[in-house]
Amino acid sequence: MRLTAALAAASLVGCSLIPGGPSSASDTRPAAATFAAASPAATAPAATPQRPGLSFDSNTTAPGTFELELGATVDFGDTRETPLTLKYGAGPRTEVWLGWTPYVQVKQRGTDDTGVGDSALGIRHRFHEADDWAAAAQVSAKFPTGSHSAGITNGEVDVYAAVTANGARGPWFWTTYYQFGLLGQTDGHGRDSQHGVALVGGRSLNDRMSALLEVAGLFSHALDDPVFTTAAVTWSRDPSVVWDAGVELGLNDAAADARLFLGATINFGR
Repeated sequence: MRLTAALAAASLVGCSLIPGGPSSASDTRPAAATFAAASPAATAPAATPQRPGLSFDSNTTAPGTFELELGATVDFGDTRETPLTLKYGAGPRTEVWLGWTPYVQVKQRGTDDTGVGDSALGIRHRFHEADDWAAAAQVSAKFPTGSHSAGITNGEVDVYAAVTANGARGPWFWTTYYQFGLLGQTDGHGRDSQHGVALVGGRSLNDRMSALLEVAGLFSHALDDPVFTTAAVTWSRDPSVVWDAGVELGLNDAAADARLFLGATINFGR
């Protein structure tokens, strides 16, 4: 079970399975984002999901608006959690975000312990835009605000830096992602380095729906090295609200066997 990795990297660092950006060229975005930008009936800017996989993309929240990502994840063997991320568009290419998991249930020692999860703070900036691809960088930190007695937090501060590139050709889109982390050690002896990598490929099915597959892994000296794949679909009737659902499957013994997720990203407009 990779609870620490999931909280520190997936739920809190920020991730996306829809590439593109609100100020990128339209052909770098999947159908849901293109529909949102073109719709004259839109009452709020298009939502820019950065969940539910390990990776994120170059998308940033529309300037001057708030956006909320919320969801639920169920690992039938070990955990249930409800990650939240509040994002703010600080500029045309920049967003700041705060992540928190208000409810985590962990199965251990034959009992179910519940509590709140860790929190995180980050900033992401899109530093490159071209006709068919874009790139962004992010720095973030995870803070040990979770319930220590329930075994939800390791009580350490972790810091991360990440870079991503994404693009599209016709209905197909892709994302490549790399993350470097410095993880606090519970024995108090310095920090352990962690590397995260992910590849995403997907296809717009129509103006409102996309499907995708992510393959990702987290690698360090002191922790297990989970490798896993995420298959998901996204759907949007209103461009300011994007729903996602899917499954994450472990590809080695260090990863959870299976995790189901459901969530939404909502832009509240100005």
